[in-house]
Amino acid sequence: MPTPSTTSPADRPDEAARRSHLRVAAYVGDRGWGETGMATGGLLAGLDERGHAVRRYCADRDVKGRVSARGIRARRQPLGSLAVRHAFRFAAELRLREPDALILTSMRTAWPGGLAASRASVPRVVAWVGVESDVPRGRASRYALRTWIDTAVFPTDAIRQRFLDAVPGYSGEAITIPP
Repeated sequence: MPTPSTTSPADRPDEAARRSHLRVAAYVGDRGWGETGMATGGLLAGLDERGHAVRRYCADRDVKGRVSARGIRARRQPLGSLAVRHAFRFAAELRLREPDALILTSMRTAWPGGLAASRASVPRVVAWVGVESDVPRGRASRYALRTWIDTAVFPTDAIRQRFLDAVPGYSGEAITIPP
């Protein structure tokens, strides 16, 4: 009989199954509980149900409370559009949590979130471009998308094409996933 400090091979988690579970971080910039916030909440809840470790970051205290009430780990984390200090603080958090992927849900967070993910060596960064107004206009956003974003996801081919026109030289994946 194994002692409390030892386990039999049958008690150890299957190594392949353990490795297949991902650590996913998502930054949702919604101030309030908007459509993107609810959709991301559903995505993270589904990943959590499948055994993946998920954590949602947001700037709003009330949103953090709503997310936590649904059983998703959440943390309040400011991430202003060009606030370098926010990016460095977020990078420290990402280094601590070591996510396998970071999901960013607005162009306002592409630059600081991409910089944070780069500094924390996050292997995969995904940007959700859900509405036409999210198509990047500024140089910082275009730079971030070309440099730090591995995959951009769109709800329609029209938004995808506007994005590709706005970000010449984007070499990451550009995927349309209809709602």
